Amino acid sequence: DSALPTVMHRVKMFSLDNTYNLDDLRAWYGRVVKGLNGQEPQLVAELKIDGLSCALTYDKGELIQGATRGDGASGEDVTPNARTIRCIPLTLKGNSPDLLDLRGEVYMDKVNFALLNQQRKAEGQELFANPRNAAAGSLKLLDSRITAQRHLKFIAHSFGVLEGANTIATHWDFLNQLKTWGIPVNEHSRLCRNLED
Repeated sequence: DSALPTVMHRVKMFSLDNTYNLDDLRAWYGRVVKGLNGQEPQLVAELKIDGLSCALTYDKGELIQGATRGDGASGEDVTPNARTIRCIPLTLKGNSPDLLDLRGEVYMDKVNFALLNQQRKAEGQELFANPRNAAAGSLKLLDSRITAQRHLKFIAHSFGVLEGANTIATHWDFLNQLKTWGIPVNEHSRLCRNLED
């Protein structure tokens, strides 16, 4: 069991579904179109970053909490560690919302993963199996000074709660709004007019 405090999520955090073939994607798209009474929606496509799900809560533009997904209803409070991730703004830029419960992925890039394992090998410590395990282990450390040395990164992909912001009509608009607040999003993403795109 973790020594980190437990926090309840305002809105349940679900895991992201995935597929490794186009037939599954076409079947999913068919269900979406059917649910929209035949209307074909635009889609946002982005590369999957394999890390650890993280919720960041901003109250009137100030970062007040960072939490892991945990079981979806509650997660571990990793606020001190989230504050050490340089790309996560402690204060949002511009006209920030009253409340933003942001969802995203904490990850470690391959360069920093290789450097960390090189250092661990030199110190006779057990190596991390992959960057995802390294990121997960680093975000859940009890000493945020060590987390700060791990060079973690974060990208946002969705939200649980968004209150007091101008109306955001589409997911693409939401991602662009995040950029204006200073929140990093996946640079490898694009707006697609349809499934073929």
